[in-house]
Amino acid sequence: MALVALPVAALPAPGYCDEVHHHFFATLAAEPAGQPLDTDENLAPIPLTAAEIDAAIDDGTITDGKTIILWHLYKRKHPSP
Repeated sequence: MALVALPVAALPAPGYCDEVHHHFFATLAAEPAGQPLDTDENLAPIPLTAAEIDAAIDDGTITDGKTIILWHLYKRKHPSP
């Protein structure tokens, strides 16, 4: 269960449909609780610190373009103190 969900971006899927993805950054509870998933959903949150996300991008563990873009958008909108 997310304690805080901050909107990061709404990204269109250009070129082939009118779908828009809404992305959020969530701060998770210390003990995640189960959630009702659709039969075709397979979600498993992987909690990472900011430093771990940056390292995973730098070393190529995280390669998904949307994830990398959203992480950088989040950091620009919500800079660390």
